[in-house]
Amino acid sequence: MRTFPLSVPALFALALFLPSAAEGGEKRLYVASRSYDVAVAPVDEQSKNADEAILYHRAASGGEWEALGGCEKVVLPNGAVRFTRAVDVGRDGLYEYTSRPVVGGEVEEPPGKDDPAQAVVVVDTLAPRTEILFPAEDAEIAPGEAVELSWKIADENLGDAPGVFTYSTDGGKSWNLIERAVKPEGSSEWVAPADMAGPAVVRLAAMDLAGNVGRDVRQIAAVPPAPGESPAVATGDGAAPAAGEEAPRLRDPNRSWLYYLMAVNLMRQNKPGDALHYYWLSVKEDPDFVNAWADIALAYIDLGAYGTARDVVKQTSRRRGYLRPRRLWRSPA
Repeated sequence: MRTFPLSVPALFALALFLPSAAEGGEKRLYVASRSYDVAVAPVDEQSKNADEAILYHRAASGGEWEALGGCEKVVLPNGAVRFTRAVDVGRDGLYEYTSRPVVGGEVEEPPGKDDPAQAVVVVDTLAPRTEILFPAEDAEIAPGEAVELSWKIADENLGDAPGVFTYSTDGGKSWNLIERAVKPEGSSEWVAPADMAGPAVVRLAAMDLAGNVGRDVRQIAAVPPAPGESPAVATGDGAAPAAGEEAPRLRDPNRSWLYYLMAVNLMRQNKPGDALHYYWLSVKEDPDFVNAWADIALAYIDLGAYGTARDVVKQTSRRRGYLRPRRLWRSPA
């Protein structure tokens, strides 16, 4: 039996940490790997005192339960008990799990077909299919021109707004935000940058609930304005700058959202060290990105750097008002 002095790393270590979606009251957990850990609570009060439990699974609701083997007992700091076991499955799909305690060396009666699942896991290793419908490849666009963007994202496990549009004018070395929280299908208007002097790339990236990322790109060609015309220049309040006045630099989170998606995907793969690199890039591009700051602290917690995580929370709270100090962890005894 293991006892964790720290709640958050324990939750990360158990792989099936928090529900990603709910359908009809059923909590589903999404993973992008066919190898993962299952963590289930004791099936009843008597099971809490058991030192071991047997984990059962089935590939479809209403089917027969099949025993996988023994579980390890884990006690969290708040006293909650979890039974855990590493699992490997042969294909993507939905899997249900439940457990039964081993008391006095004897296994309690196995679950029946009508017994509910304690955990439902959706294994999805495929990236979303993303397609930019318009503009067409090598479309000619003038600087400052309003361009219609239309797209389609397809996947069996998508959230409400899984996509983000970006563009690059330097061959993909850097990316600038067009629109985040893009729905699976739709259209919107984008104003091409006024200083677009050469070819550009428009990119659509989409992440499914398991953390897989799919992308599609379109090359566009910049058409110079007609003689005597000047491209429109947008300012922070939408007004043109006065004569002789330099246009203010637009506030743009640039690549912040994409960096954040990359970091989240790495965290789902239990790679907090790699994820931190992209979390820091995310807040560098958008210092007011609340979720990224919170996740930086959680990533340090997962690495065992509790002091650094505490400093991130405190410093961020003092500097900005959006992340207040809260007890995210318990310091080791």
